[in-house]
Amino acid sequence: MNNNYMILSLKDILKVDNAEIYINKLLDEYKCNKNMDIESFFKKDSINFCKQNITETFLVFKESDSCSNFCRIFFNNLQNY
Repeated sequence: MNNNYMILSLKDILKVDNAEIYINKLLDEYKCNKNMDIESFFKKDSINFCKQNITETFLVFKESDSCSNFCRIFFNNLQNY
């Protein structure tokens, strides 16, 4: 069984026509029981912050033999404070 991971930048995904529809569906389904602030940011702000170059969001997918499943996110703050 193939257990590789694929990391995609939200910014790169949004360059594809109609990708925002798919991403919004993914956002709606995302749950983070350990940190509700992360869940809230991901659902409400990640696309807008990405478009404004404030924060870059990366999506991690676990690839199996049959499909790729979304499993993690991580962020990179692009602003200097």
